[in-house]
Amino acid sequence: MLVVDAGDFAWKSPGMPAARLPQQRRKAELQLAAFAKGGMDALLPGDGDLALDAAWLQGAADAAGVPLVLANVQCQGARPFAPAAVVDRGGVKSLIVGVMGEQARLPKGCVV
Repeated sequence: MLVVDAGDFAWKSPGMPAARLPQQRRKAELQLAAFAKGGMDALLPGDGDLALDAAWLQGAADAAGVPLVLANVQCQGARPFAPAAVVDRGGVKSLIVGVMGEQARLPKGCVV
């Protein structure tokens, strides 16, 4: 069985008040740690999650051991996430690709 999440686990909108950012980042770290304990195979960050800052989010996910996948989003001109993950379960390989819809409401500096 694959364990995946479709995003918006940390925040629900592309904007975040600066005063909330430290608290939401700490909550996201705790959620990522729980996802790792649960054996999360891949997580597609949602447009709201990107309000935490894409580079920060990737670093926090790396520290927790949770692979983030998102193939078609750029932030500040870079692709901050792996486009896909390959998961092998009992000799069966699955490809998990993260794609965000063009209607996504992304934070400033990010585009589909």
